[in-house]
Amino acid sequence: MPIAVVSLVAALRSVPANPQRPTPKLTLISALEPNDIGIHRAAPLHGFIEESLTPYVPRDSDVLLCSELDRASAHGGMVVVVGDSAAGKSRSVYVALRERLSGWRLFIPRDASDVMAAPLPARTVVWLDDTPSLRFLTPSGLTAADLAPLISDRNRPIVVICILWPSAYDEITRQPPEDIKFNDPMVGARDALKLTAGLPVMISSTFSEPERVRAAEVAAASSDQRLVSALADDRFGVTQNIAGAPQLAEHWRRADVIHPAGAALLTAAIDIRRLGIRQPLTSKMLQTIIPFYLNSAHHDGSARQSFRDALRYARRPLVGGVRALTRLPGPRSGKSTAYEVHDYLLQTGVTDRRSAPVPSEALDILVSRITDLDELARFVLAADSAGLVRHAEALIPRLRLHDPRANWRLVELLVSDSDEAQLRKYIGAGICEARLSLAELLVDQDRIDEAVSDWGHPDVDDTQWWGLAQNFYFAGHDNLIRRLNAAGDVNGRLLYLELLERDGCEDELATLASADDLDVAGWAQTHLARLYVTQGRFEEAIEEYFDLMQREDGDFADEATRAWASLMVQQDNEDALRDWAADNPDYGLPKMFLADLLAKHERLDELRELANGHEISVEFRYTALLRKMGRVEELRELAATEDWWAAEADLAALLKDVQAEDGLR
Repeated sequence: MPIAVVSLVAALRSVPANPQRPTPKLTLISALEPNDIGIHRAAPLHGFIEESLTPYVPRDSDVLLCSELDRASAHGGMVVVVGDSAAGKSRSVYVALRERLSGWRLFIPRDASDVMAAPLPARTVVWLDDTPSLRFLTPSGLTAADLAPLISDRNRPIVVICILWPSAYDEITRQPPEDIKFNDPMVGARDALKLTAGLPVMISSTFSEPERVRAAEVAAASSDQRLVSALADDRFGVTQNIAGAPQLAEHWRRADVIHPAGAALLTAAIDIRRLGIRQPLTSKMLQTIIPFYLNSAHHDGSARQSFRDALRYARRPLVGGVRALTRLPGPRSGKSTAYEVHDYLLQTGVTDRRSAPVPSEALDILVSRITDLDELARFVLAADSAGLVRHAEALIPRLRLHDPRANWRLVELLVSDSDEAQLRKYIGAGICEARLSLAELLVDQDRIDEAVSDWGHPDVDDTQWWGLAQNFYFAGHDNLIRRLNAAGDVNGRLLYLELLERDGCEDELATLASADDLDVAGWAQTHLARLYVTQGRFEEAIEEYFDLMQREDGDFADEATRAWASLMVQQDNEDALRDWAADNPDYGLPKMFLADLLAKHERLDELRELANGHEISVEFRYTALLRKMGRVEELRELAATEDWWAAEADLAALLKDVQAEDGLR
């Protein structure tokens, strides 16, 4: 979406500044301290506390990061940085900011409303740290319309830096399934990331060989034994070792043996975040659910371990002062003390427990505490099926219009193992998707007449009935398709004609092609022509296509015209296509199919001449052939002209194919 457009949208939905909201706190980047932006302190060796960071090891991604900062700071822009926990994201950005934008100021907002309301001056960097979980680019968070005004004022350059874990970046940028693309909860966040004019900066958690060489050189020059030790670690990455990852992982995993209550508390905290719940981890919440994480073997040993003991174990300072659980400042957590899991332990724990069930009693408690619909949708998408199914019926009405992905999961859980009586109960309760499952159940039980009697009910969208009918067609349920056709179902009729073509039923198709119902006749004749093509009876197919072209129904005539032209391309009948084009000089379709034939045989000069007529469909085929033949310079020349915008996409694709990073820039 062009920035000018989203700026206009922003003006319509802008949030007026709260007069009570304080002026944003800005920090001069040259005076910025590492801990201001959450840079992990290096874990010292042998238990000695060393406050200094390890010397910085230049990363392979630094060149791209600095380039993106230069681009964004020229007139305003966005930079996206992606990497695992403790991969060195914040450290790399910190070093790049001090090097490139030391005279600028940094603004660290607490939430999305801070970003929209803050009156920011020129030469400000906005730090959007969406780790360990999304706070800014959420379904109801910042959109392109919110961020575009910040970065589009060339006289007031502002840089927005978004920092994400790979899983969050994938969640935002992944294209939604077809059935929810028009109601996609992440579309706002996805559009926001599209404001980035450059490439995302990917920072690996593993050092490349050149990075290891540079790290060894830095360690030798500085005599820093922490770097030497990290390079010798063959289990954790260099940056993760320095951040204390080994101690954190060991502290959690051995707790199951030496401190079951502490293990239960940490595992419960990890699970809460794994389920997408972002509200503060309060003492009351943790104390309520950790008993369900203690199995019978633990109860005897943990009975004497109070919640206070568990909390003390979880918050114990490890080597270098790193803690698995950190206490949050009071004002953010309200009346109850709140905590947060160390982000590296959280990412590791989520990975380790991705398939582990959450105790059903804990799920019950958590469901009762969630009031935010975004949080509820995340919970539904993340919770294991066994514990969630009990809540599905109550949650469906809350999420039906808010998040279609979460709603569909609830419906699928609810109906997947239900018997007929339950499905009919859900239908009566207004859960219309249960009709689809009931139809599946009836067909599987060979109760075809009962399935057909309710087929096409208006409570279910017609596209869903069509999809179900297609599934049955491809699964070989021919009897159902015949019954739907006999019952007058439109989808059944279309699939029945597909069935006749598939089975070579020429006589029945010919009979239907003469039916009084013009739609049935048109579709039947179309399938009859396709059958002739499949059988190699091209002259008879052409006769049917010509007959269809004479119909007053424009849809059938257009489809027949295109099918005939495709057949001409397939048969290399260039004369027929040229005659058609000559007889219809103002009609673009003949030129398009002629271009297909020329491109098929890579007759570039003739296709170029045809494309000079500026028929857009021909231009696309010409530039696609240039890409296929590797003609970079010709595409570059065309892309530089205003009349050949079709060349831009093929030029970019070709440069990507040959990994020409300089050309893409």
